[in-house]
Amino acid sequence: PIQDADGDGFTCVAETPGTEQRCAVHFDGTSWTVQPLGSQKLRGAWRGADGSTWVVTPSTILQIENSGTAAAETEEVSSGHYFDVAVETNGIFWVASGEGLLRYSPPIWKSPHELQSIISPVPCLADDADNRLWFVSGGALHTLENGHHQDHGFPRNFRLFLQSARVLLPLKNGDLLIDNG
Repeated sequence: PIQDADGDGFTCVAETPGTEQRCAVHFDGTSWTVQPLGSQKLRGAWRGADGSTWVVTPSTILQIENSGTAAAETEEVSSGHYFDVAVETNGIFWVASGEGLLRYSPPIWKSPHELQSIISPVPCLADDADNRLWFVSGGALHTLENGHHQDHGFPRNFRLFLQSARVLLPLKNGDLLIDNG
């Protein structure tokens, strides 16, 4: 088993009884999650710092977003022949391969998973006393709080105002001041 980066759980590889079905199994301290992965041998499985599950098989490296979607081969690493994996606590991992020793480290600049669908420019942002991140994008006001994204809907005529927003100022009373220059 490999402990999660945040120390709250662990992930291991398993085989379902009576079949050759192999799985990545995660325990978060209270409940178990099973991700079936087919019959191919698994070299290792672990939960990354961003909450996704990484799996190394003899021929692929997979990253599973844990959102109910199918496992996808990572774009950063081509398929090859993989023998072993060593995982560090900071999201970095090493893979022993037929091409030599490979090292993966998470990107320095990356949008949070919850916001990766937002592709419009973000002209301004601010954080408030409650640790919410407020930002404007695509003519909408958004918040990110404890990993949850919320889009705050406004009437169409106000969206044009938001598109020209330049400054967000959270006020002590909980209101938000929006300046569009």
